[in-house]
Amino acid sequence: MIVVLDPGHGGTRREDSSSANNATGPRGLLEQTFTLQLAEATGRALSALGVTCSLTRDRDVNLSLAARAAMARDAKADASSPSI
Repeated sequence: MIVVLDPGHGGTRREDSSSANNATGPRGLLEQTFTLQLAEATGRALSALGVTCSLTRDRDVNLSLAARAAMARDAKADASSPSI
């Protein structure tokens, strides 16, 4: 099985239909940081179960929605997450 996880809300610039999100929790944690950490941990857990897993981003960037969908198509994903 191939899964593509999309830890959305990264970066500081708008990309087409995807706007950057700088939401901050009560203790100062940025949403974009949390979504990436959660997707990385989920990807590791899935990989340990034998699932081929990739992420749409591995650093603080904002990708367009079309680019995210293209990544899932190119990976021939059996499943992809909506933005986490």
